[in-house]
Amino acid sequence: MKIRHHLLLLLTGAGLVATVALAVFGSGIIARASRESAEARLSFESDLLALQVATLGADPKARHGWVQSVGGKLGLRLTLITEDGRVVADSALRDDSELPSLENHLARPEVIEAGKEGRGRSLRRSTSVGQEFLYLARRLEGAGEVRFLRLALPTRELDRFEPGHLIALVASVLVSLAASTALAYWAVRRLSRPIEAMSRSAELVAAGELGVSVPDHPDEELSRLAFAINRMKGTLVTKLEELDDEHQLVLTMMEGMEEGLLLVGKDHQVLMANAAVRRIFRVHVDPIGHRLGEVVRHPTVIREVDRTIANGESRRETVTGTPGSDKSFDLHLRMVDIPRGGGERGVLVLFIDITRLEALEKVRRQFVADVGHELRTPVTSIKGALETVLEGGLVENSDGRHFLAVAARQADRMAELLSDLTDLSLIETGSIQLDLEAVELAALVEDVLAGLQSRAKDREVQLRAEVALSTLVRADRRRLEQILTNLVDNGIKFNRPGGSVTVRAPTVGPVVHIEVVDTGVGIPPDSLNRVFQRFYRVEKSRSRDAGGTGLGLAIAKHLVRLHEGEIRVESEVGVGSRFTVELLKASPEGPGD
Repeated sequence: MKIRHHLLLLLTGAGLVATVALAVFGSGIIARASRESAEARLSFESDLLALQVATLGADPKARHGWVQSVGGKLGLRLTLITEDGRVVADSALRDDSELPSLENHLARPEVIEAGKEGRGRSLRRSTSVGQEFLYLARRLEGAGEVRFLRLALPTRELDRFEPGHLIALVASVLVSLAASTALAYWAVRRLSRPIEAMSRSAELVAAGELGVSVPDHPDEELSRLAFAINRMKGTLVTKLEELDDEHQLVLTMMEGMEEGLLLVGKDHQVLMANAAVRRIFRVHVDPIGHRLGEVVRHPTVIREVDRTIANGESRRETVTGTPGSDKSFDLHLRMVDIPRGGGERGVLVLFIDITRLEALEKVRRQFVADVGHELRTPVTSIKGALETVLEGGLVENSDGRHFLAVAARQADRMAELLSDLTDLSLIETGSIQLDLEAVELAALVEDVLAGLQSRAKDREVQLRAEVALSTLVRADRRRLEQILTNLVDNGIKFNRPGGSVTVRAPTVGPVVHIEVVDTGVGIPPDSLNRVFQRFYRVEKSRSRDAGGTGLGLAIAKHLVRLHEGEIRVESEVGVGSRFTVELLKASPEGPGD
């Protein structure tokens, strides 16, 4: 609806409300004026009739005939009342024989007031004839026994004149309303035309025609409005130019980045991709608007984007083997707000080339493997010599035996460390081949707990197994035993006397969740994401006292990944920890479903 129609409806509605209000109040004023006029008439006529009443005498017939005659001519009801309230004549009666049936009128409001003031009035319904009257009573002097003259005018006689007055009032108001509506239409049309012209100009500017200006107008208010719109348009043009410059700067920076930058919406539609992404995945068309699977043909990237959308959490993963190359990338994924209407969110993906770092890491791992291999022999020799000294009793001095025992213990620890370093290196270099089969998990768990029973007994920790006999997992038996041994041993080390370590294995769909639950000291929240790092210890002094190399959880994590499974930890300080390994279940006929 146009503004002129809005204004016209508003003005017409206001005029209609004013008309109704005027009619209501006008009818009240007319009614009051009619009553006042009737009262003045009755007062004047009562003065004239008072003179005639004194000449009537005491004859009831004469008085009744007089009130009948005068009442009929004037259209009034006349009543003559004595000082004690008796009615001696009433024009509403057919003859004077009915007078005794009338009530005493001394208590009538108009009579009481006339007795005090000389005149009295009231508006009420008559109990004698059942009609509403306007009564006016006048006190008489020198009229014999007649003390009061009362005139009564039926209110219907008053109302008879109101409709004509009201019709005239309404007709005049309607004429005024029609005239005001026509005037309002002319004024609204004159006012709305320049506003509509300004609106059309503003729509053209909004459509991109920035050269259009809003026309000026001689009226001061409209002139100021036109000036404000033109100034706003100028400011808008300036801001658009600044935004375009900033947009071009951001595009230049993105296109110049060596790292790939990709923005994906929740519907998997590519919203932004820089030149590095197109180069990494050999995309020769503009990827914006395409589905992610059409641009990035790499299952790891698609899987991690799906997980980030599902969980809303930042993720980090390594990607290897992009199309046509053997480069490796560190993948960073994060949910971000997209600057669009509706609060849309998407996944920002950053590809950082770590091929050179991977090569250096490979060299480092190889070095660790070589060092472990070279040190294993001398350490074994030292350990054997120390054991020979201790068993042969060559050292009788107690202090000497103590130091030899310490040396033997440290040699054991060094051998364990070198063994773990060698295992970790083999795992990370991909030198370990898994022999996947259907493993009976209950029997394997029993073997693991039996092997650690003496250590648990020394620390007063109870070991429990809650695994169904029918549970089969797809795994390398020896490596799965190594994973569970590390997790259970970890639960024993960081437990407390009287505590427990429980192994459970609920099955959810095609996945077996192997849970190792302990009642130990727990892990602080800020350390949960780091416990799988090599050599990371939550409390270094306690970890050294408990023993271990600091590589057990790192080895477990890598072995689980080789099984294409997942491992995670949940913990509460002072309550305990829960390590969960997710592996595919297996059927009795083969290594896996």
